[in-house]
Amino acid sequence: MKLNYRIFNEKIIYGIALIIIFTLYSLTYFRSVMMPQNGWWHYFAWRISEGDVLYKDIYLYIPPYFALLTSILYKFFTNNFFYYTIFVGYPVKLLCILTMYNAITRITKPLYAALSVLLGACFSSTYFMDVWYDYNPILMLPSLLSAHCIMNFYEKKKLYYIFISGLLTGILLFSKQNIGLAFWFAEILIILLSYYKEKNFAVIKTINLLL
Repeated sequence: MKLNYRIFNEKIIYGIALIIIFTLYSLTYFRSVMMPQNGWWHYFAWRISEGDVLYKDIYLYIPPYFALLTSILYKFFTNNFFYYTIFVGYPVKLLCILTMYNAITRITKPLYAALSVLLGACFSSTYFMDVWYDYNPILMLPSLLSAHCIMNFYEKKKLYYIFISGLLTGILLFSKQNIGLAFWFAEILIILLSYYKEKNFAVIKTINLLL
C-alpha cells in the first residue's frame, strides 16, 4: 500500500512538472506559429455566422464538424487567433500530453514516462502541422482517448469502454476517415484478443483444478 501511494505521488509530481516544462518550452514559439489553413476555417465560420449552411466541409468533403466548432468560437474570439490558441488549443494539447503520460506510466516509471512524453512533444512541435488550434492536432485528443478506452477494455473487460471508444471512433470517422477506420479495426482486434485471452485463461484454470 505504501509503495502504491509513493508511485501515485510520483505520478502526480512528474505530471505537474511535465505540464510546467512543456508550457515554458511552448512560450518560446507558439506566438510565432499559425497555420495558413486557419484563414479557411475562419472564412467558413464567418459565412456560417452570416446565415450560410455548409452541407459538407468545402476542403475535406466530410461533415463540417471543425468548421461548426470554429463558427461557435468565432462568436467569442472573431479573428483573434491568439485566443483560439490559448483557450482552446492549449487545453487540448495538455489533455493529449496527460493522456499519453497516463498510458505510458502503466508500463514504466513516472519519471521515464514524463521524459518520453516531453521529448515527443518537443519533437512534434517542429512539425508544421503541430500548432495548437488546427484540425489535425485537435483530432489527436479523441484519437488518444479512444486508444485509452481500448486499452482499458483489454485490461478490465468492461464493455462500456468499447461503447465510449465507438462513439469517439464515430467522431473520428466523420472527421477524418483514415483515422476512424484505423481505430475501428483496432477495436475489432482488441475484442478478438480479449476473447482469446479469456478463453485460454478458462482452459488453464480448468486444467489447474483437475490437477
